[in-house]
Amino acid sequence: MPDHSAPVAPPPATPPAGPSNLPMWSSSPVIEWLLLEGWRVPEIEGLLKQVCDRLNDAGVPLWRVFCTVPSLHPQYFGEAFRWQQGEPIERMQGMWDLIDSPEYRESPIRVIVDEGAAGIRRRLICPETPLDYSILTDLKEQGATDYVILPLEFTNGERAAVSFTSNHPAGFTTAHLTQLNDLLPVLARNMENHSLRSTAVNLLDTYVGRAAGSRILSGQIRRGSAESIYSAIWYSDLRGFTTLSETLPRDSVIAALNAYLEAMTAAVHSQQGQVLKFIGDGILAMFPAEDGQPAGEACRRALAAADASEEAMALVNEGRLAVDAPILDYGLALHLGEVMFGNIGAADRLDFTVIGPAVNVASRLEQLCKVLRRRPLLSKAFVEGCGVDQPVEPLGRYELRGLAAPHEVFAPSRKA
Repeated sequence: MPDHSAPVAPPPATPPAGPSNLPMWSSSPVIEWLLLEGWRVPEIEGLLKQVCDRLNDAGVPLWRVFCTVPSLHPQYFGEAFRWQQGEPIERMQGMWDLIDSPEYRESPIRVIVDEGAAGIRRRLICPETPLDYSILTDLKEQGATDYVILPLEFTNGERAAVSFTSNHPAGFTTAHLTQLNDLLPVLARNMENHSLRSTAVNLLDTYVGRAAGSRILSGQIRRGSAESIYSAIWYSDLRGFTTLSETLPRDSVIAALNAYLEAMTAAVHSQQGQVLKFIGDGILAMFPAEDGQPAGEACRRALAAADASEEAMALVNEGRLAVDAPILDYGLALHLGEVMFGNIGAADRLDFTVIGPAVNVASRLEQLCKVLRRRPLLSKAFVEGCGVDQPVEPLGRYELRGLAAPHEVFAPSRKA
């Protein structure tokens, strides 16, 4: 009985010499394109589409290609890209909990990536071919005739996988499989370049925030490089965190802090704000006044984010009450002013952050939430930036710690 799981093409013979202006081993037009032009394609979607289209033009009867790329990200372990003839490229993210799911454990991807298999082939046109992975049944029902999945090996030892599916009546020939096998090392280098950049973006966005990450990647890494930004400034702080830390188990404290930070960050991001820093249980964020945009728009986005944080934290506390966990309270202040946004620190340890008197006002104003039992508290500058269409309630003039003059303090008018 033929071995229908025998996957892959035999080791390729030494290719003939190519044109005089190309390396001797570059005999494939697809490999030639990847080496000379493919690395210029900025996105994986565009790269994969070009490769698939060019393989089809070279006579390989592709109907569907599925490619995985590992990622270093707190929410997902990798990304996948699916090309199917006549359809746009689909991009998917593999969340961490997927690794423990039957869907992944029983997939050919796991056999390639985790077990180190050299490849798997299933000729779906043969009645005796085992349909030992659920994806094979799905593909066969859609008209697939041949399926092969192969490894993409990266220089750091990581593995990804790429599967090729045909719906041609005869499936893939040995020559087709040889072309695909020869393609793998060059495709892997291109995919690895994208993976490395994606990892850098993910790490920077995760640890320094989206705004700072984009500036660092663009080369703004010299100490002292900074720019002035006119922005609505958000400063929030979790109430009673010291007591929580002293009375709850460590894991419960971490879970509470994560729930608070997640709710507040999601609220800021929902209004195009930028979380700049977690300061213990404090959050510093900004809503820049974009070029040509009035400051009032930034203030309105900040207020909308404050409303969103109220709703998000209400849901968090509803869940905590259901398990008899203490509810979480917080303070929040909003200010408007100019900040310096850039690199500050030692020669070999920098922080990309905002500084300036406006940041100090926001953080000191937030401390009044304990006294006034209101949130968000608004500075006079913020209220003036919002304009007359924002109803507010004056709360009086207050001394702010470390600041010379008293500040007028406001809060949004209570809803009837």
